[in-house]
Amino acid sequence: KTSVQVMDLLKEVSKERLVIMVTHNPDLAKEYSSRIINILDGELVGDNNPITDAEMTDFAEKMSKNKKKQIEEQKNLQKMSKEKAKAYKKEQKLLKKQDKKKVKRMSFWTALALSFKNLLTKKARTLLVSFAGSIGIFGIAIILALSSGFQGYINRVQENTLSTYPITISAKSIDFTSVIMSMFTDSSTSKNVDHDKNGVYIKENISKMMNDVGGTLGTNNLEKFYDYINEHEDEIKPYVNAIKYSYNLKFNYYEDDIISSISKADDIKYSEINASNAIMDMIIKYALNYFEDKTKITFTENADGSYTLYRPADYEGNAPEEDYPTLYAFVYDNNYTNLYQVIKQIDQNGSFTFPNKTMVLGLVFTIIDLGINPSEIGSSSSMSSLFGFSTDIFNEMIDNQKLIESQYTLVGANSRFINYDAEHANEALLVLDKNSEIDDYLLFSLGLVSDEQMNNIMEGLITNQKVSKLASYDDIIGAEFKVLEETDYYREYEGEIIDIRTIANDSSKQADYVNMYKQILTDCPNTIKIVGVVRLGETENAGSLKEGVAYSKFFTDKMVDYHNQNIEAMTNPPTDLETIDKTIPSSIAIYINSFDSKAAVKNFIEKYNSQAEKNDRITYTDTVDLIMSTVSTIINAITYVLIAFVSISLIVSSIMIGIITYISVLERTKEIGVLRSVGASKGDIKLVFTAESLIIGLIAGIMGILIALLLTIPVNIVINSLAGIGNVAVLPVLGAVVLIAVSMILTFIAGLVPANVASKKDPVIALRTE
Repeated sequence: KTSVQVMDLLKEVSKERLVIMVTHNPDLAKEYSSRIINILDGELVGDNNPITDAEMTDFAEKMSKNKKKQIEEQKNLQKMSKEKAKAYKKEQKLLKKQDKKKVKRMSFWTALALSFKNLLTKKARTLLVSFAGSIGIFGIAIILALSSGFQGYINRVQENTLSTYPITISAKSIDFTSVIMSMFTDSSTSKNVDHDKNGVYIKENISKMMNDVGGTLGTNNLEKFYDYINEHEDEIKPYVNAIKYSYNLKFNYYEDDIISSISKADDIKYSEINASNAIMDMIIKYALNYFEDKTKITFTENADGSYTLYRPADYEGNAPEEDYPTLYAFVYDNNYTNLYQVIKQIDQNGSFTFPNKTMVLGLVFTIIDLGINPSEIGSSSSMSSLFGFSTDIFNEMIDNQKLIESQYTLVGANSRFINYDAEHANEALLVLDKNSEIDDYLLFSLGLVSDEQMNNIMEGLITNQKVSKLASYDDIIGAEFKVLEETDYYREYEGEIIDIRTIANDSSKQADYVNMYKQILTDCPNTIKIVGVVRLGETENAGSLKEGVAYSKFFTDKMVDYHNQNIEAMTNPPTDLETIDKTIPSSIAIYINSFDSKAAVKNFIEKYNSQAEKNDRITYTDTVDLIMSTVSTIINAITYVLIAFVSISLIVSSIMIGIITYISVLERTKEIGVLRSVGASKGDIKLVFTAESLIIGLIAGIMGILIALLLTIPVNIVINSLAGIGNVAVLPVLGAVVLIAVSMILTFIAGLVPANVASKKDPVIALRTE
């Protein structure tokens, strides 16, 4: 049946092409052929349609004509110039190439179709092979998703960190980076030892560090660098969020209605809004509550502001005197500059009175209860570092409203962002963290927490009672503060202009001092008003604003002008007052928008240094870089290690795909013979099997990406529950495309060997294969 079908097809082909068939079946030959030639033992023994004499004559004439034409062409060619001959030969070669192109070969799409049909006949095996190939792909995809997500998270943290910790260039500088690096460098391995090892020698440590500090101590010409920044603003602008310029301005802040509460000199000191006042008052309140609760010692505040500590007679059931805990009282002077240690044991029925409020109680505790050695506390200057306080309450915000509004959310019905212009220079924001919290001493300093509330807080800490919210947003919005600048304190007194603070401790001039101070506060034209409360966004790790009150650069500009105008208005200004030039800042803070931009900003500074005079070159400290730059390196290193590990499975699966393709070659040997017998070349056979490998690679790649995308869902849930970081695993689109391409390339390479084996099979032997 199939023989007849094949013969019918060949008969159809013979209408346009000469078909020569060799057969041992005379019946088929008689039925289909137009001429039969019989061959026996290699000799012609018969021809049922031999060529006639007329046909021979006609053929000879045609050959003769062709020969004459060739001779004529030869003669014409000889007549042509060499250039024309070359052109003619070139044209003939081109025609031959075109003739060769007309020879039909199997197209890539035909090869794909054949391979796809073959794979459909083995669906289960194809899917299993593809799944095996996808294991490496989805493994790498998951790692890439995590790496990309963590890198994005790190980038956000870095950008937020950079917005909080800028590169700061001060007029007077120390290169702390070099100093810190030298501290962590083992000098014993890097220096040449010029002494014997026959005794104990000194190794430079602190002395070397101090020498390094001295060696890096210098000044920066910020006037020229300021000019350079403004001249090359377009060059640095793409890499920064903001550039903040600071000046030698000194501000003191007061509650708007403070004047009525000032009656004596002591009140002035305590009316000023600063962290030191708040911290010391809070320590007193804690000490009073703590010791009254723990030691049953009564603290009473006397009319003159002094404190009396009294122990009742029945304390601890009349325990022996020697068992009573020793009380240590730490007392600061009124400027918080010197720390006095007073050690007094309070006997049974005894009492101890602290000085009046000009001597503020800093800290009171018992050795038994707290186990702290008083001699280890140090000076008052160490208190902020000991407790981790940042004493800045009012801070200038960065000059980038878009970044601020992207990091912070307004809270409160009447809350709004400031109008960022000179007309509204006195507007400010109260800045909270992402939990709507702010340091207790900041609230206390600003008068937003009353004495009674703070007492309740301290008592709650001791009794483990949680304190409810202290203030509503609307209570805070609208709060206004007076701002005194350094020149405000200069008044004419006894015929000359003086800083009135210099007579604060002169008892004979106390009344004058108080009256003048109250007049200064009355005349004060400068205020800061809170118009909005902002909270750090839930997804932000650090913001560009410090907790507390943030005002704009327009307030700073206004106060610089105010400072200069006051000095110019003085007939005989004191020598210690100098006008401020806005082109000569005391420090420059550069807020970089990303870690990638940091290199560009550093290059900008180095470019300035390279063209500046030696004395005009600037130095800076970049401590954030020392900490954060290693994080990305660690993440990348972990990623590379994991990818290398998972790539082993990718290579193994590729080898397996190569083996499966070779099995396919063995299974399709007879098909190879048929394809070769109907005109398929070796290249066509190779194309069929490489196409099959590519299809498997494509399916494996797509399957791997889909599995990875599904796995990112539980991975993100787990990471969010453990670390509180949402949507960390995010597979980049480009990464997915590249991984699919990698899968296809690897399977293509794996299929080259079996495809090459298939193309070299003898078609006759292939056809005989069963």
